Amino acid sequence: MAGLFGRLCASCCHRLSSSGYVGLPRVTANSFRFINACADEQNQKARGRIVVRVADGSLFMSMYLDLDGKSRMLNRVRTDAFEKTLHRIGLVSSVVSGNAEYDGDHPVVLVHGSGEKSGQPKEPGIPNIKAFLDGDILSIGEDQYIVSVNPPSVLGISLPTYISKGATVYPSVQAEFVPDNVFTYEWRRIVNQGGNTCEVVVSREEAYTPTLEDVGSSLSLTVTPVVEDSALPASGRTIVSAEVGDDVVRLGYTEFSAHTPEPHAVDSAKLRVVTYNILADMYLTEGFGGSSFSYCDNKALSLGYRDMALSRELPAYHADILCLQEVEEKRFQSTIMSCLRPLSYQGKTVMKHNMPEGIATIWRTDRFLYRDCKTYIVREEFMNNPLLADIYSSVPPWVRSELRNRNSVLQLTHLQQKSDGRELIVANTHLYYSPNADGQRLILALCMVRLLDAFKKAVMEASTASLPLAVVFCGDFNTIPERTVHELMTTGQVAPTSGFKEANRDGLNYECTIPTKFGSSLPHPSVPWTNYTGLFIGMLDYIYYDESVLKLHKLVPMPKEEVVREFTALPSFRFPSDHLPVINDLEFVKS
Repeated sequence: MAGLFGRLCASCCHRLSSSGYVGLPRVTANSFRFINACADEQNQKARGRIVVRVADGSLFMSMYLDLDGKSRMLNRVRTDAFEKTLHRIGLVSSVVSGNAEYDGDHPVVLVHGSGEKSGQPKEPGIPNIKAFLDGDILSIGEDQYIVSVNPPSVLGISLPTYISKGATVYPSVQAEFVPDNVFTYEWRRIVNQGGNTCEVVVSREEAYTPTLEDVGSSLSLTVTPVVEDSALPASGRTIVSAEVGDDVVRLGYTEFSAHTPEPHAVDSAKLRVVTYNILADMYLTEGFGGSSFSYCDNKALSLGYRDMALSRELPAYHADILCLQEVEEKRFQSTIMSCLRPLSYQGKTVMKHNMPEGIATIWRTDRFLYRDCKTYIVREEFMNNPLLADIYSSVPPWVRSELRNRNSVLQLTHLQQKSDGRELIVANTHLYYSPNADGQRLILALCMVRLLDAFKKAVMEASTASLPLAVVFCGDFNTIPERTVHELMTTGQVAPTSGFKEANRDGLNYECTIPTKFGSSLPHPSVPWTNYTGLFIGMLDYIYYDESVLKLHKLVPMPKEEVVREFTALPSFRFPSDHLPVINDLEFVKS
């Protein structure tokens, strides 16, 4: 229909009346009596609704209505006189009826739906935005439509493409104009019996865990907005899932969740922090190195299966803070937050520079208040931020050239504990991966700590909290403990040229120092690796923390190697990523 409306807009000549309606014949006294009757009995006699959608800040308003059984949509400038819109509707109605031109057989009238002027045509010259109000009546010939402005609506529902028995399914709902985003849910099992299909209600909760009875059947889910005003129309939507499978593989996250059976209390002195590279789906394609995982079964590599595993895994860790890497925005909304939001989590993402994947920081809303979030494209800061000018001027020209091509980002999230007002900064990043780029990673890490320190000072200057500010720095640093990045973070300095030579290039004649050295749970015998693939096995992921405020209480160990190697390497049917999560229980130092 967009094309039809485009042709109509380009070709028609407006023939407008001066009395709030368009078309012939003229409105007579009998016509006014008819219109008033429609207004008085709008709920009984209206054929349907004309839905008017007015988004904040938009120059246009969209209108949706059914004509002769077909849904039609019209975009109009919100400040235009409404008579033009009525004329356009009449023209479209004529075309739908088979007339090439607007012949007047479908007079279009907009009347007041309530108040002293109920049943009377709208005054000419009123802009669209003020003419089409809730409860007004639009008449097209003998058909009447009640005007509904911005009704609460479900625009779409997303379910995992792979659904398995025992794996809780969390729907992702896209909606607009829904107060407080409150919905009703109805899950049904679709059963085929003797060639007939019937649906059995299995749950009215938001999330549903398929049972053995569901295996082999599909599920339908209907989501409807909840509105306090029962007279306000609400538009729901239904989606049908893929067939429920019978997952016989015990997922590997249970190796970790056995150590995280419960969340910490909201006023606990302990803080559970998780960092996890979840493996972006884009890296499973041939052009991005997907062939590196040729040992992995295609089903285990499928996004549907991996998302099913991830949606079971993340809630089981009961994290207070969760830092993720290689997060795609759609996956963040449809999978990650769909399973975490119902458990009182909130999060923010930032994509890498010119990349469709990035990082996400997620926190418990029952424990923390969100204060602020700053994001940095590190190469831009390296080249332009005066705070980093001394680093930029001191590194070799080839380092500057290389760093201009790096897309790493830094996310700094400022939170405050509800229980005692203590403030916390969570830093999250993902550094460049090349094995020969340790020097570049060192400079990136140095720049990031400088930015973190400046952010920390600004927070402290504005803070009224009595307890010391805590800092944790998580991420996939793509470096092993023996290299300079880990040395910088845990000792606070790296000597000139220390471990910096790359591909026979000049070393770095610059002493790297940071104001605060960080504590780290790694390396540790119980965590020999965090990345386990057919090409590389080693430790790349870390949780660093300010030792003056935090100390390590517990480090969750990695699974036994025979479990990780069961399907050769990662990812696998047991583990949905080529990385494994690093899970630390930290504890606030008593002041």
